[in-house]
Amino acid sequence: MTAVGPSLAEVAAAKLREAKRLVRLERTFDAEKVAGDAKALFEKLSDSNGNLQALRLLISAAVVEERFDDALTQAEAELATAKSSSNKVAQAYMLMALVEIYLAKGLAEKALETAKEAEEHLLALDDKQCAGELLLLVAAAHLAQGGGQASLNASLQAVDLFSESKDAQGECGAWCGVMKSRLALGKYEDALRAAEAALVVASDAHDELGQAMALLTLAQTHNDYGQSQKGRKAAEKAVSLFKLQSSEVLTAKAMDTYVSAMIDQKLAPEALKFCKQEVSQIVAGGDKRAVPIMRTCLVRLYAFMDKKKQALAEAEKALASSEELGSRRNQAVALQHIAQMNLLLGNIDVAKQKAEQAAALCRDLGDMLGETLATDTIGKTVEHRGVFEERAEKDREAEVLIHRLKTALQDRDGDEFRIVLEKCYAHGHVYTDDVEEALRPVVSQDPDSFYEFYEDNQPQQSKVDYTNRKFSTAQMFDRMLMYYIFRWGNMGYGPGFRLQQTTYRVGAVPGHETSESAASLALMEDAPDWEEKTQWHAGILDCVLQTSATRYQAANLPDKMRIH
Repeated sequence: MTAVGPSLAEVAAAKLREAKRLVRLERTFDAEKVAGDAKALFEKLSDSNGNLQALRLLISAAVVEERFDDALTQAEAELATAKSSSNKVAQAYMLMALVEIYLAKGLAEKALETAKEAEEHLLALDDKQCAGELLLLVAAAHLAQGGGQASLNASLQAVDLFSESKDAQGECGAWCGVMKSRLALGKYEDALRAAEAALVVASDAHDELGQAMALLTLAQTHNDYGQSQKGRKAAEKAVSLFKLQSSEVLTAKAMDTYVSAMIDQKLAPEALKFCKQEVSQIVAGGDKRAVPIMRTCLVRLYAFMDKKKQALAEAEKALASSEELGSRRNQAVALQHIAQMNLLLGNIDVAKQKAEQAAALCRDLGDMLGETLATDTIGKTVEHRGVFEERAEKDREAEVLIHRLKTALQDRDGDEFRIVLEKCYAHGHVYTDDVEEALRPVVSQDPDSFYEFYEDNQPQQSKVDYTNRKFSTAQMFDRMLMYYIFRWGNMGYGPGFRLQQTTYRVGAVPGHETSESAASLALMEDAPDWEEKTQWHAGILDCVLQTSATRYQAANLPDKMRIH
């Protein structure tokens, strides 16, 4: 028997489905190739409806790549042809393509006007799937204009239409639209229920891409409402699913949401390591459109870790890759970050220039939030120039001190080490993490030698006293590190309340009932009324609590303590 292969019509339909999947994955290069093949087959079959669907997918791929002029030219030309031949089906498809283009360009009002015209043609066709797709575009346009309730109404109508037409993929997307609308209305619990509905629909249909999309939207929802642990888990699952679908762009977008959750959980260093690996892989040979998104992740992480120069360097790389790709949205984001980092580094004029460029781009794109943020940065460059310049100068002084401290340690120059360490303690912009990062490579080479050197060359103001034998083997706490930790925990102490000189803890397990802490205090003996201040100064009582904190790992104090 001779095997019978699929017909030409079946091959064309399969290619159309694959092209649609690739557009959803934002794998535009592959999508354009497959959609082009499908279009050629439909033309050969004289299937005008299939030809129109393939053409619309080609336009959608161009929109994803932000090739708006190409997409607009193609859609308008095809619409003119359809109108001249009174082809209502073609008019409906091309009007929907125009709605998609206008929405992507930030022209929400024009998108809504065009959607009304498209709706008239779709009513005559009685095509529920197309009507559902149009409603989701309408919902997105309303949302862009701040119309949360109108967006919700359109999304719920789309859910019904997709459900009636047994289109699980469309229904999943519609539930995601419902979730976004409810979020805009501040209905967090209702938004979560919509996300669960989207996941159920996608799971029942074995649609992994739909599950990933729903998980990504769910993660963003959790993050927006401070549920970063849940947001992180959902984002991690979305990243894994997008990787299985070989979509580096959507993987990068999910990574951006994952980074937001990690930052909220104070886990930026772990996220930074992960993101660096992803960037290296993409730069080496992946989808270049994912590069600016991943570099933006690095910018945010470096900025959170107060590594302004590294953040600025990544932002400039993100801008260069965005310009190469012609992605104006990513250019606007990169310019905003470059402006913010230059502001913090004291480069006020550069910050103002970049913020103005970002504001102009956001205005053209209809990005009201982005324009507001850029305008705020411009205002800071004008109103608070002196503050940022002074802060930047302090940061530069801190960098010099840390470098001197590292050099002194490398050279084992005790006098220089002691002098610089005292200056570090007194300087308000020398942070413990930065010092540790700079000294760690040197210390790791010979830890025992370092600790011996440190004991011999401590600043007099915090020198360890080993005369008390009970505490001769105790853990010693750096006094300034302790006060930095208190400050980070929103317990900032002024100079008059930082009386501790040395603090120790005996007992290997923090918080154990057998552990003990002791501290020596520096009282204000140089004041004329020092006896009175020594007796009544509240800083002494605060030091009791500060010392007790060493038994319980920073500020996690128990509800009750016995102090004697």
